[in-house]
Amino acid sequence: MPLKVSLNNIVETDVLVVGAGGAGARAAIEAREAGAEVLMIDKGIFGRSGVTLMAPYTCMAAFGHADPRDGPDMHFQDTVKGGSFLSNQKIVEVFAKEAPQRILDLVRFGAKFDMIGDKFDQVLMPGHTYPRGVHLDMRTGLQIMAALVREVKRCRVEVLEDTTITSLLTSQGSVVGATGLDIENGEFIVFSSKSTIVCTGGGMEIFEYSSASTDVVGDGYAMAYRAGAELVDMEFVQFYPTGIVWPPQYKGRLGVGNLRYNLKGRLYNIRGERFMERYDPERMELSTRDIVSRAIYLEVMEGRGSLHGGAYLDVSYLPPNLLEHWVAKNPVAGVGQIINLLGPDIDIRKEAVEVFPVAHYFCGGIRIDENCKSNLPGLFAAGEAAGGLDGANRIEGNALAKTQVQGARAGRIAAQRAKSNARLPIDESQVEKEYERVFGIVERRGGIRPVELKRKVKTLAWKSAGVVRDKPWLEEGLTEVSRMRREAVPRLCTSSGTRSFNREWLESLEVCNMIEVLEMVLRASYARTESRGCHYRRDYQQRDDQNWLKNIVVKKENGEKVTTVPVVMTKLTDW
Repeated sequence: MPLKVSLNNIVETDVLVVGAGGAGARAAIEAREAGAEVLMIDKGIFGRSGVTLMAPYTCMAAFGHADPRDGPDMHFQDTVKGGSFLSNQKIVEVFAKEAPQRILDLVRFGAKFDMIGDKFDQVLMPGHTYPRGVHLDMRTGLQIMAALVREVKRCRVEVLEDTTITSLLTSQGSVVGATGLDIENGEFIVFSSKSTIVCTGGGMEIFEYSSASTDVVGDGYAMAYRAGAELVDMEFVQFYPTGIVWPPQYKGRLGVGNLRYNLKGRLYNIRGERFMERYDPERMELSTRDIVSRAIYLEVMEGRGSLHGGAYLDVSYLPPNLLEHWVAKNPVAGVGQIINLLGPDIDIRKEAVEVFPVAHYFCGGIRIDENCKSNLPGLFAAGEAAGGLDGANRIEGNALAKTQVQGARAGRIAAQRAKSNARLPIDESQVEKEYERVFGIVERRGGIRPVELKRKVKTLAWKSAGVVRDKPWLEEGLTEVSRMRREAVPRLCTSSGTRSFNREWLESLEVCNMIEVLEMVLRASYARTESRGCHYRRDYQQRDDQNWLKNIVVKKENGEKVTTVPVVMTKLTDW
């Protein structure tokens, strides 16, 4: 197939930001303020897509406004301990120290948060010693994103919407740009950059049940892996314990976490037992997400689940008028809709909500250092796309702060690199190979439709790499993933050859990435023969510090290579 892209019409920029959520927007702002030419790529519509918008509640920063004993050192300790001592402590130190300033930046950009006088109204969340969550009712993510959108426009950052990046391009061992697809008109695009920042979020949509938007399929992980980047801690996928099970129109949707946090909801099994007494008798329902998710999953597995296969989350012991006033003040958002908690389907004044865990967050990702640099020169990562901060489990409220701290740092350092490095040439053979891969799908007929393969991947991920794992399930998953890669991926096709807004075409590219991400999760999960944080092996149920106080790194090198590296520790070594 002849190359149909002219390398004389390459889109050039100093800093290419892939992803336009909280981390991407903050990176673009900082790089622009540092004097770089910046191009930010959004798979959807800027300000209306991605996961930052869906983060309802808290953003952690240790101002000490609620309790003067709090500070960055305590935030550092909570994060490292919450991550079961697998966090890169250099990254955590930077995060805890810079989080307050990044919140003040958001205020400068126009974000509003709940205040008590001239201080932030800081709330306590599971995993934190002191109240340090800043918030605006249940609209914290929306408020942060709105402020970032305004600042991106003020800085005159160029944004390319409805564009998906399909691969990263390398030259002389460095990342020098990317290839992309204009979803609106089906045109192939080649980007040349001196620095590239991946801010594509996680990969929750590889699972059957997820709290994320449908476009969060691990694109950044897969393209970085194919380019030769190292990924770390991919076995640690966090599940949110309170996805709704019933009624069926809400199944798998995030939406009732604040019944647990704010209203102190109680979890019961079918026997009427408040079962968290068995799993965390001190914190009960306010334990961390990994423990609560695992408790619900095990109750169901052992035959004590609710009628529709979950657990009962109850707040009906509270006065009805209190619940009515709370709901009026805190409308609960699910995936793409407002969930009516006082309606005919769910009425929390009278009955418990049936809940079950949903995939919520990837604690691992592209392996970076404290300056957001990957092992590939020219490639940076920030936010959920980056691994190292969270270790084995993310404590609540750190995700939004992570987007701002790492986004700002990645943007600044990427801009500095761009200004001090010459532009490297694009490898025509890489472009041609990627063009053939991308357009081969839309020109193929009589193969496998992406919706079929996507469904199989999601079912397999849930079964093999879900809340609870063991050797036979992981082996079955690896065998099936290998078969998919060998037999299904080469036969992916679309029902129509149209190139404008061809959803099947985009889904085909996505499912290829999903398969690669699932394989990384499976291989890392298989290698870690212990239970730690949000990785739980029922065949190795204990944490094993003697053998597993180390990080697992996955890299594409003569096939997939899985190795271990020592945890980066600085000042907290007493685990």
